[in-house]
Amino acid sequence: MFSKLLKHDWKSNSVLLGILSLCALGAGVLGIFVVRGMIRLEKTAENANAAALGATGLDSLLSFIVIFLAIYLVAVQFINIIRFYKSRFTDEGYLTFTLPVNVHQIFLSSFLHILLWLVISVAVVIASAFMIIVIGGWETLQETAGILQDNLTDTSDTLANYPGYETYQLLSTIATICSVVYNLVLIMTSITLGAVLAKKHKILAAIGMYYGINIVVGLVTSILDVIPTLTENSTYYESYDYTNTILGITIGLQVVLTIAFYFISTGLMKKKLNLP
Repeated sequence: MFSKLLKHDWKSNSVLLGILSLCALGAGVLGIFVVRGMIRLEKTAENANAAALGATGLDSLLSFIVIFLAIYLVAVQFINIIRFYKSRFTDEGYLTFTLPVNVHQIFLSSFLHILLWLVISVAVVIASAFMIIVIGGWETLQETAGILQDNLTDTSDTLANYPGYETYQLLSTIATICSVVYNLVLIMTSITLGAVLAKKHKILAAIGMYYGINIVVGLVTSILDVIPTLTENSTYYESYDYTNTILGITIGLQVVLTIAFYFISTGLMKKKLNLP
C-alpha cells in the first residue's frame, strides 16, 4: 500500500510539473541561440552602436531565461508543498488518513515525493545551464577555460595543503545532504504545526512557524559556533580544524532536529489531527 501511496502522490501533479520541466529545458535550448546570437553579433556588427543595441536586447532575453529557471526551481517546490498540505490537512486528508497505512508512511511518502522532484528540478536547471554555457557559448568558454582552470587549480592546491582538508571535503558533502533533508522536514513540520494547531489562517500560521523555528535554530547555531573560538590553540586557525568543528556541530544539530521534527509531525498527525 505504501508503494501505491507513492504512486498516487507522483500522479497527483506529475503532469503539471512535467510541463514546467519541459518549459525549463526549452528555455535552455532558447538560451543556446541567444548566447550564440550575442557572440555572432559581437563579431559581425558593422558598428559599435548596432552591436551594443543588439547585445542589450539579447542580454535582456538571457536574463529573462535565467529568471525563469530560478522561478521554475522555486515553483516546483511550492507546488509540492501545497500538494502536501492539501492531501493531508484539507478535505482530501480524510481519504488519505483512511488508507491502510500508518502516519510514518504518509509522512515519508510526501517527503520522498518532494525530495524526488527537488532532484529532478535541480537536474533540469543544471541541464539548461549546461546547454546555455557549454553549447551556446562554447567558443567563449574555450577561451576562458584555461585561465579559470589554472586559477582554480592553484587555489585548490593551496587549500589542500592545510591539515584536515580531506575531512573538510567529506563533512561538506554530508552537511549538504543533511541540510537538504533538514530543510524539507522543517517545511513539512511547519505546515503540520500550522494546520493542526491553528484554527484559522493555517497557511500563515505555517509560515510563521517556519520563520520562528529558523530564528531559534539560527540563534542556537550561532551560540554553538562561538564555542570553538574559545580555544587558545594558535594552530587551530592554520588548518581546517575550526571549519570541521563547525561543520560537525551543524551536522549533529540538524540530524537531531530532523529526527525531532519528524516525530513531532507524525505525532501530531496521529494524535491531534483535526481536519475541517
